[in-house]
Amino acid sequence: MSLKGTDYYLVKNSFLGLRDATRKHLGRSVSGWCFFLHIYPRDKVFTWGDMKLYLNEVVDNGYKIVNTHGMVVTLDNFVEIVEERQRIYRPKRDPEWFKENFAKSGPNGLARHKVDGYLCVGNGDGPYDYMLSDFFSDFSLRDVKGPVAVDESLSGVLR
Repeated sequence: MSLKGTDYYLVKNSFLGLRDATRKHLGRSVSGWCFFLHIYPRDKVFTWGDMKLYLNEVVDNGYKIVNTHGMVVTLDNFVEIVEERQRIYRPKRDPEWFKENFAKSGPNGLARHKVDGYLCVGNGDGPYDYMLSDFFSDFSLRDVKGPVAVDESLSGVLR
């Protein structure tokens, strides 16, 4: 399964853009799916609320949000991309589709990842899922890595 979409990164203000070694993956927007929010437990970013607080501190203070295509995205626009997701085109998704795609029904007609402890460690309160990796299309990682040891401080935070 390949989940093509638009990735979002936090980068230092520079002409290097996506080649900037300091870039941090924020997540991926894929049509018809909840936003894949990349969390960083080591940096105490466990939830969308944590990510918004972090971004409020760093955006425009030396950092910008840039998408896969190199376009600068304002913080307000990024928040809208994450929080206002909905599925407009709605082809029928049967139980087999959800099974094949490691998904379940989510808010606003979107598909959402099943919590598996490998890539998806939680479903948010809105149209976003908490992911530990930016390698969303490589579901074979389940066979190679085994379960991800989730920090105990996540208990009660992630659903």
